[in-house]
Parts: sequence; structure tokens; C-alpha cells
Amino acid sequence: MSASNGLVILFASLFPCRSVIGQEVRPFVFGEVRSFRSEVLDQERTLNIYLPSGYSPDSVQRYPVIYVLDGSANEDFPHLAGLVQFMNMYDLLPKSIVVGIANVDRYHDFTHQTKGDSDLVWVPTGGGSAPFIRFIGEELEPLVDRHYRTNGHNTIIGQSLGVTIYLRNPEIVLMFGPSLDHGHDHYHRRHWVSQHS
Repeated sequence: MSASNGLVILFASLFPCRSVIGQEVRPFVFGEVRSFRSEVLDQERTLNIYLPSGYSPDSVQRYPVIYVLDGSANEDFPHLAGLVQFMNMYDLLPKSIVVGIANVDRYHDFTHQTKGDSDLVWVPTGGGSAPFIRFIGEELEPLVDRHYRTNGHNTIIGQSLGVTIYLRNPEIVLMFGPSLDHGHDHYHRRHWVSQHS
């Protein structure tokens, strides 16, 4: 027997291969997916929902809700829901329901009406933020309150264009990296800088 064959036999006995035959493989479920028809937006919308550890629809406990703009499964939802879960493990954040609002056309939903030629070139579908804000207040929040044990404390988290629609609403708590270019809105740019300097 050669030395190399001996090494192969030695490693095979130290690190036996495990057969995957007969092992159960199942999906890793991190939350729920709920779809519904929005009358305000006249389109199907999808929500990705994370429920905190210990959540039960039969419990008396109620939870704050964190709404995530850009909340598709391949966008910000898994990162923020994972962060909330991690912070819950160490009692750094109250246990919360996380609702990711999946995008259909973020450029439409997150931008206000503009007459700027360059905006119309770069964001030709823009200008739908007013109905999107109505959708959140009139349809989304009531739907979540009907189906989950919420306590009325809501936070919306957005970044980039997802922040621009809320700069006029100071009750929004968390904003990450707003895009201040759309519409050349110098008031919002000055307001953001004065509030965060």
C-alpha cells in the first residue's frame, strides 16, 4: 500500500462521510406571506410578516408593529426582521411584529409629483406617493390590526426613496439614507440636514 492510499484510508476513518439519503430536508420558515387586493392602489399587494417568539393569536399580549418599506423577501425585510429577532433575544427592543411591504413599483410609490424634466426621465413612473400613503393608513394598518395582536405603536422604516415620502410627516421614527434628489426639493433637503446635523 502506498503512503497516499494510507492517508486516504486514515482520513476516511477519521471523517466518515454521512449519507444524505434518508435525511429530512424541509424549508426554513421565518414568517408569513399574506397577499391582498388594495382598492386604493388598484393592485395586488404582498406582505412579509415576522411574528416574535412566543406570539400567539390567543394571547392577551399585544405588540408594536414595524413596517418595512422595500419589504420584499429579496430586499430589506429579512435583514430588519432578523435584526429585530436578534435584539429581542437580548431585550434590546420590545418584541415586535415586522411587516415588510413588498414592492410593485417603488419609484411610483415612493416619489411625489414633480414637473422636473430630469426627474421624469429618471423616474418616468414616479408620482404615486400620495395614494401609497393613503394605502398604508386606510388599508394596510387596519388589515394588520384586524389579523394580528397589535398595540397601536407603529414605526415605519425606509431608506433612500422610501424616506422621501415621509419627510413631511415628522412622526416617522426611523429613516436610513434618504434620497434628497427627487424633485430637487430644497426644502426637504434643508429640513433633513437641519434635523440630523
